[in-house]
Amino acid sequence: MNFRLKFFAMIILAAALTFTACYGGGGSGGETETPASTLFANKTYIAAGAQCAAGGVQIDMGFDNNKNNKLDADEITKTEYVCNGEDASSHPFVVYTSPAPNETDVELDTVISAVFNTEMDGSTITDTTFTVKDSNGNSVAGTVSYSGIVAVFTPAEPLSINKKYTVSLASSIENDNDIAMDYNHKIYFTSGKAAVIYKANGATGGTVPVNANRYGTGESVTASANTGSLYKTGYSFCGWNTKADGTGTSKSEGSTITIANSSVILYAVWVIVPVSGVMVNNSMIIEKGFSMELTPTVTPSNATNHEVTWLSSVTTVATVSSDGLVTAVNEGTTIITVKTVDGTFTDTSIVTVSPAITSGLGAADRAVLLFMKNHAEWASAIGTWTSANTDTCGVNSSMVQSKIVDGVCRITKIDVPGLSITSLPDEIGNLTELNYLSVVNNSLTNVPEFTVFNKLNYLYLADNSIISFPNSINRLTNLLDYSR
Repeated sequence: MNFRLKFFAMIILAAALTFTACYGGGGSGGETETPASTLFANKTYIAAGAQCAAGGVQIDMGFDNNKNNKLDADEITKTEYVCNGEDASSHPFVVYTSPAPNETDVELDTVISAVFNTEMDGSTITDTTFTVKDSNGNSVAGTVSYSGIVAVFTPAEPLSINKKYTVSLASSIENDNDIAMDYNHKIYFTSGKAAVIYKANGATGGTVPVNANRYGTGESVTASANTGSLYKTGYSFCGWNTKADGTGTSKSEGSTITIANSSVILYAVWVIVPVSGVMVNNSMIIEKGFSMELTPTVTPSNATNHEVTWLSSVTTVATVSSDGLVTAVNEGTTIITVKTVDGTFTDTSIVTVSPAITSGLGAADRAVLLFMKNHAEWASAIGTWTSANTDTCGVNSSMVQSKIVDGVCRITKIDVPGLSITSLPDEIGNLTELNYLSVVNNSLTNVPEFTVFNKLNYLYLADNSIISFPNSINRLTNLLDYSR
């Protein structure tokens, strides 16, 4: 195919356009730092027409500013046309570079890009055929990549302040038809002042500080605080360092940074948070044949390693899984020990296995009673409840009452004023025979949804700290008295 390059008048003016990589702190969607925009070039074949009399190729160029890995219409800042012509030459050539020829004040963290008129053989675009040198002839270290019709040189370190650079693309670079460019393409640009760039360095969330100022050699700047609330789960923020692995120069909030001859990159420093202790419920009652889970509380809550191990002192009474699930085997008592992997801190829970309730107790009623037995503030409410094999279902308390309904033990009344109760069992919303519920003058902050309270006539929730009430209260149509 024969080619010639055709420019619009606006394209001639666009030669002065600056395509500089942008950086900074925190985009939306939880990004911790905004990556540099990538130069994209789309190649579209066009039919014969006003732009190219014999047809050709339209090349749209711009930066992927919204980071969606494609060039959107509103991101196109330059368009060029390579038309089918009568020139016998079919050598590939460079149609655009970033930075542009003779561009000045180029950001020091920029990447250098070149757009070709056609697909190239990527194996011929290397760090020996695509090079960058400073005004003293020193080669700039970096990596070279190629995709589509765009080649990119990424410097290993930020460029130096106010220095002229030469970008060279060798004549030996070939297209995918093994045809070489057959000319050396060179451009020159001059770098600008230094920036102070902050990197999240593996943060889970938050945003990096942004310093939009630029500095000359010898100028000073103050290191920023963690203004964007960067955090990394299980670690503690501990200032900044000039190396990602923490082996460079440490910079704390307010410390002075003196600009040498290039931009300064500061990486967030993350340190391990050691475990200081662990706690678990100090006692628990489980019916024989049933299971309950022990939940450890590792302190501090932001400790790096929350792993624990479990051990039962008498496995013939109860066993415990690696997840803290205790299964009652036989009546008796055992001690369940939890131990942290970090620091080997321990705590214990005395587990008592009670006789199995062999008949009569409804599932929700059993769950509510077991909840009460395993929460100290409820202890006085349930008295000496032991089993459901009696007419009173074994509940011997004026605060919690029950009866046999159709051969099944059901809770009918709960009246627990002033016991410093902080929570209600979720299953309380499934008690089918509950007629009276009073939890006045306690410390409740929420109330479970009422699902089957069709027999509830009396509901008293006053003098608590309830933040919001469940919508299901409005469906309790049989209430005779109610206060909150």
